[in-house]
Amino acid sequence: MKITLLISAFFLLLSCQSAPKTVARPDWTNVTLYATGFGAIETWSSEERMLGIKLAKASVTKELEEKVLALTTDSGEAFGDKVVKENMMQKVSAFVREAEVVAIDNKPGGVEIQSRLFLGNSFKAAMGLLKRKEIAPPQGRREGSY
Repeated sequence: MKITLLISAFFLLLSCQSAPKTVARPDWTNVTLYATGFGAIETWSSEERMLGIKLAKASVTKELEEKVLALTTDSGEAFGDKVVKENMMQKVSAFVREAEVVAIDNKPGGVEIQSRLFLGNSFKAAMGLLKRKEIAPPQGRREGSY
């Protein structure tokens, strides 16, 4: 009886998990995303450690890309849909690769990297989402003058 109850509780918990949902962020001015990546290594040589750092950095990049794609635009559209529709994945990848590495830690079995990515006007501008200000024509100029 107890085993059946435990198994049913386990499946109930599994069924409650869902796919990542979009995160409503109508204004990205003060949004910072954090991610942690791990690169497994077998021996502690300098070459292996560098390989572990590269693997951890790739893991961090993937996690940050997933978090960026889960955001929504000012209009309420899922940003991931916009990226696919407008073929902007290269822009997203390039922006995410510029994330700041906060810490590199040696852990048992590998290297862990903690990274953060600040969004805001620079992100909006890189993705083409920043609204352009209209520039008024210059005042006091006569036609034909330079």
